[in-house]
Amino acid sequence: MSYPKEVLRRGELPVPAEEALLAVEITSRGNAETDRTEELRGYANAAVPLYLLVDSWHPNGAAATLFENSGNGTYQRHTTVPFGKPIALPEPFDLELDTSEFPLPATAAEEDD
Repeated sequence: MSYPKEVLRRGELPVPAEEALLAVEITSRGNAETDRTEELRGYANAAVPLYLLVDSWHPNGAAATLFENSGNGTYQRHTTVPFGKPIALPEPFDLELDTSEFPLPATAAEEDD
């Protein structure tokens, strides 16, 4: 999670989720569905403004999804890009994240090695 510096300086541990600016989850085969559903709802309910899901196991191919504008326990907007395409993070980050180096899922043969 990413927090404003002034929140971290308070020294409150654990830092409340609602203070976060961005939450990031990286899926694995075993937790992909949880990250797409339960974690998504949890961050939206905590009013975390941005949730970035780095999903090697996305049903339509490896992709990054940015969820924005949390409210009423859901995100109002999302943008999905396949790995290899940039994804824009809005203020306060105001940057394009290069997804070309994000790890692709291993094939079944590679997992057996």
